[in-house]
Amino acid sequence: MDDKGALPSNAYAEWDVTSLIPSSGPVGFVLAQSGTDGVDFTNKEAASNRPQLVVTVFGDPPPPDGIAPSKPNGLTANAVAGRVDLAWQESTDNVGVTGYDVLRDGAPLAVVGAVTTYSDTTALPNRTYTYTVRARDAAGNASPLSDAATVTTPAAPQAVTFFPLADTRAEAATPSTNFGTATLIGTDFSPDVDAYVTFSVSGLVGTIQSAKLRLYASNGSVDGPAVHKTASEWGESTLTWANRPLPIGGPSDDRVAVAQNTWVEWDVTPFVTGNGQVSFLLTQPGTDGADFHSRETATTDRRPQLVVTTAP
Repeated sequence: MDDKGALPSNAYAEWDVTSLIPSSGPVGFVLAQSGTDGVDFTNKEAASNRPQLVVTVFGDPPPPDGIAPSKPNGLTANAVAGRVDLAWQESTDNVGVTGYDVLRDGAPLAVVGAVTTYSDTTALPNRTYTYTVRARDAAGNASPLSDAATVTTPAAPQAVTFFPLADTRAEAATPSTNFGTATLIGTDFSPDVDAYVTFSVSGLVGTIQSAKLRLYASNGSVDGPAVHKTASEWGESTLTWANRPLPIGGPSDDRVAVAQNTWVEWDVTPFVTGNGQVSFLLTQPGTDGADFHSRETATTDRRPQLVVTTAP
């Protein structure tokens, strides 16, 4: 019927289909490729530049379209962290719907194209919202509002910072020496030095999302240390290399390098399962060492920390 030559990108292409148009009723078209390459077009699901059939007739213009679409059906609202996801179905008797109005608590929230989903990323935590949607056609007619969907968003995650109940280090070179009052804890490879930190975790409510052990490095390393879980039955004033508890299982995290005069974090989420005491052992897998401020440091804002984030 009509065959185009070259088609430019990002532009409408037109075909003359006059002889294929009936006086009324549905009509369909097939586009076949006669050349050696292909072409892509936006479809009716696109937000803009959708396919069009432009029919020019002679005589009096048709009366204005005053028929409103039917209301959308089955609106659902699903709240997750940071957003509310909406979905609905269009009535089967609607033809020519070009977009939807989304309302929250009766106030306009967004205007979307001919799609049946929307994500509200402006929803605040721990709030109850009621959503409705309505359809609009090309003539601007609006449908009645859909049935409402009400949802309560989850509370925001809470981060709680704990400070150590005890910390110390153990040195292989002096196996009977206790360092419980030292202002530094550290790790080393040769001779071996290990660091111990215990926290008393309490008051947690909800599900643990993450746990981070944070130490402030006064002296860095090129590799390590790694963090393990260890037994909590040791005393800050009595622990030595000779009686130190050993690691329980493998490390949960291992630093590749530690910079001087910075906070260093390890992911210890697998080791923090709820309220109660938890102890960490830092060992040096590399060939050098690192030093960190202990809870006895004069600079109190550089004391070790355990930051636990929970969500309801």
